[in-house]
Amino acid sequence: MVDVTKIGGYFMPDKQAQNKSGTSDGSFGNILDQVRKNQTSQATETAPLGAPMPVQAGPDYQMMAAQQADKLLGLLEQYTSALENPDATLKSMDSMVNQMELEAATAKRVLSHVDANEGVGKIVNQAALYASVEAFKFRRGDYV
Repeated sequence: MVDVTKIGGYFMPDKQAQNKSGTSDGSFGNILDQVRKNQTSQATETAPLGAPMPVQAGPDYQMMAAQQADKLLGLLEQYTSALENPDATLKSMDSMVNQMELEAATAKRVLSHVDANEGVGKIVNQAALYASVEAFKFRRGDYV
């Protein structure tokens, strides 16, 4: 019978050759341990003694809301131009209306993290509402 633990090669390298230089053997656990050690040593090197450990910031929802407002307002501007253009067809505007609906839904998710009654949240809220109303009117057939 063949002893599979003594088989070397690509899939199962020889155990003696794995750790000659002091590096990891490439397993997920060893790589994870190295990354954790590097992060801990970097954080302790940069922080003075007695200082609290640096806190990693979460996503900046105010910035995300501002970007979402910009997208929505840009789409609404394009939609207005398309409505004013006599050569534009309703069929050609359908993809734009689909995009407005998607961006309005995304804006509503972002608004769950931002105050919708103040600052950029108010702008996003109004733009999402306006985009939803325009999409509803388009689907209802107001422009036929």
